[in-house]
Parts: sequence; C-alpha cells; structure tokens
Amino acid sequence: RETEEWKALKNERGEELPRRAGVSSFGIGGVNAHVIIEEYIPKAADENIPSITPEHPGIFVLSAKNEARLKEQAQQLAAALDKETYRDVNLTHIAYTLQAGRDAMEERLGIISGSIEDLQQKLEDFAAGKNNVEDVFRGRIDKGTLQMLTEDEEIQEAVEKWMERGKYAKLLELWVKGLDVDWTKLYGENLPKRISLPTYPFAKDRYWISDHIEKSDSSKANKAASRLGAAVLHPLMHQNTSNLSEQRFSSIYTGEEFFLADHVVIGQRILPGVAHLELARAAVEQAAELQDVPCTMKLKNAVWVRPIVVEDKPQQVHIRLLPEENGEISYEIYGNPDTAGEQSIVYSQGSAVLNPAENLPVVDLQSLREQCQESHFSVNEVYDTYQMIGFEYGPAYRGVEKIYTAEHFVLARLSLHPSALDTLSQYKMHPGLMDSALQASSILTGAGDNQLTLPFAVQELEVFGACSSEMWVYARYSQDSKATDKVQKRDIDMLDENGNVCVR
Repeated sequence: RETEEWKALKNERGEELPRRAGVSSFGIGGVNAHVIIEEYIPKAADENIPSITPEHPGIFVLSAKNEARLKEQAQQLAAALDKETYRDVNLTHIAYTLQAGRDAMEERLGIISGSIEDLQQKLEDFAAGKNNVEDVFRGRIDKGTLQMLTEDEEIQEAVEKWMERGKYAKLLELWVKGLDVDWTKLYGENLPKRISLPTYPFAKDRYWISDHIEKSDSSKANKAASRLGAAVLHPLMHQNTSNLSEQRFSSIYTGEEFFLADHVVIGQRILPGVAHLELARAAVEQAAELQDVPCTMKLKNAVWVRPIVVEDKPQQVHIRLLPEENGEISYEIYGNPDTAGEQSIVYSQGSAVLNPAENLPVVDLQSLREQCQESHFSVNEVYDTYQMIGFEYGPAYRGVEKIYTAEHFVLARLSLHPSALDTLSQYKMHPGLMDSALQASSILTGAGDNQLTLPFAVQELEVFGACSSEMWVYARYSQDSKATDKVQKRDIDMLDENGNVCVR
C-alpha cells in the first residue's frame, strides 16, 4: 500500500542475496501467468579478463573525422588517464571500450601499449606531431583500399590468425588503412566491460544562419558513391588502380594465402613463378575486357627477375600493361621501393598476344600411356629431393600423383589437393597445378641426385582453356635441346582426361 526500501535478504554467512520476486497476473476469464524475476548482480572481480601488461600489451584505437579532431582526442584521453579514476582500472576495459564502444572513422590511430604511463606518452607524442614512434600506427581510410580489404576473404582469414598469434602490428597496419576488424574475437567468451571514457571532441565552431544559403550539389554525392570500387578482381589481382600514365592493377599479399603459405623456399614465403604468369594472364584479360570473348592468349619471353617474398608485413604488388606497336601487350610485375626516390622493384616481365579462338589441340594420351612404364622414382622421393634443396611444399603444391617415363618424355598425372579445390574455379592456370607440372618435368633430368633444375624463363606459353582438378603433364626436351645442355629447354603440355591441351 505504500513504498518502502526493498532490502536484500542475506544467507547464513551474512552475504547479501540477489533480490527476487514473483509476479502474478490473473485474467478475468481464468487465464493466469506467473513469472519469477531476479536482480542482476554484475561480477565484482575481473578474474576471467586477461590484464594488459608490458609483457602482454594490448591494442588501443582512436579515430576521428579529420586529423585535428584526432590529435585533440589523443590529448583528451592522455589527460583523462592522469586522473585517479583510471589508476586501478584494468587496461583491458579501456582498450575494449575504445575498440567496441566507438565508431571507426576516416582518420585512424592505433597504439600497442602495456601500461597507462606508456599509453599516455605515446598519445602525447602523437598529439605533439612526433613521427616514427614505436608501436604507433597512423593512417587514413582509402575508399578503394577499404573495398579491397573488406572483400578479400583471405585477408579476413589472416586477420583472425594474427589475433590468435598476437601479431598486433600487422593487424594495425591494415586497420589504419580501413580494414574492418571484429575486436571481440580478441577476447573469446569473456568480454571486458565498457567503461566511461572521454567522448568525441567536437569542434567548437559556430554556424549561424545567413541570408544566402548555398544549395548542395547532389550530383557530386552520386558520383562519389559510384567510385566506391568493385569486388576483388582475382585472388592474385585485387584492384584496378590505373591512372592517366599507365594501365595498372594492384594487390596486397599477406603471406597467409595458400599460394604463399604452401610455397616456402629456404624458410621464405615466395610467390611461385607460375603465379606471375597467371597474374599476367588475368591482367591482360581484364584490361582487354575478354571475359566473354572467345580467344586464346599467348605469353611470350616471360622472365623472372626477382622473387616476391612476403615476410612479416603485407606486400603490395602491381602489374602495369603497355600496348606495343606490333600488337603485343608488354607487362611488368613490380613493387614499390623501400626508400622514397628509388626506382620500382621489378619482379618479372614479358608480353602477351591475343589470338582468335580455335579448336583445342589434342594429344593422343592413350598412345603416350602405351609407350610408358611406371617411373622407378616415387612421388615421395621427388618431394623429398625438393625438400633437401630447400623447397617446403604445402598440400596445394603437392599435385603430382603418378609418374610415368618413356625414352624421350615424362608423363605424369596431377590431382589438386582437396584443401585447394574451392580455389580451382578462380584461376585458369591454378598455381598448385602449374607448379606441380614443372615438378613433374624435372624428372627428365632424373630425381634423387639433389640436382633438380628450376625454370627462370618461359619463351612461349599459350592458354587454350582452364585447368581442371585432374590433369596430365606431357613433358619432353625441345627439338633444339638435350639433357646434357647447361641450359635446357623443355616443351610441356597440360592435358585434360581426353587429351585436350589446356596450357602449352
């Protein structure tokens, strides 16, 4: 009949119990309902939340609409952390609040830190305009890069692995460029609390109504929206970055992609040479708008100049195309220099020629089989030999299933590993199958002597169709080459089950 304090009951140890009540409701027709409710008691301790320490640092992120607001936000947070309120607060709650409790805007700042004092110092250094501060990452969203990072599934998979392994620097390098990160995956089921922290430092500008109000140009907004970029074009070629000076495509490789993670040479993740050829093919096809045009493509005089190595940080790779007077299209795969002012780093180069589509050339596969006997080299021996000279092939590059030899040629059956089958449709020349074809051709010089030969150039390669998951390789010496030559030339055909040539 009157209000009173709802006092909590206590147990036998004198500890307060949650307030509980039963609520009944009776309908006039006899229907009734009853519900039990209980007071929510937040956990008093953070025993299940890991603490951020100098030995186990955390990630602190800030963002704003422009650089001036970002610097003021850094100053504001640094000043707030000086207060007694935050001295006993678990730093994990501060990090999580900044990650999950704030919108990620255009201008971004990421900091790796393990203490309040260190965090304050880094915030103050940034606000003061200091550059190259250790574990401080600064960037701005680029709409094209943002689209590319968001839609690349392999980059998203790499992000989760970086979180698991504590590779926060690699994570922040992409976050400040626009990568969307689900920060909750850092914590598992026991999420930290959101706490009170300084909010966005809005500019104190005043905008009075004037007699003349300019109308906004809606067409500009529509044009900006149309420039948001398309999906990733190809696993090896992510985005069209052409400008007035050149036709160009660009990609960002993290090292977690199967074509890098499964191709390790002397401890380094290296993009295989055959992937350069598929990148060149895809770039020419995209630039010439050949997706629905029946034709064949011939790559000529392809030379690998320098390997593409992806180590601790993502690697950006470009390919530029240039039409030649003779009708060919030259290409150059290159990277940005480490130091400003230096020339681009050239990885490989060659040219392409487009021809009208013709009937697929066919090889009598049955006749070849009849001339062969099963090789005395087992598949395992071949891969053991490659391992001895430094090649650590993952499943995607162990495609040689059976080897047959004849007097003047080698015939091998290839099968793409099940772990890479879902990538098959994305390529015409799948890197795993193409590299396996080169592996099989090495049997021409004999395996087991630790002297397997490696290709450094392709004089001519013609693409007639896409590879399937099961292929045959027909490898032999070119007419003007033999086994005793210091530099050997080989002719290699990749055939489907019916003997149709897909790549020659």
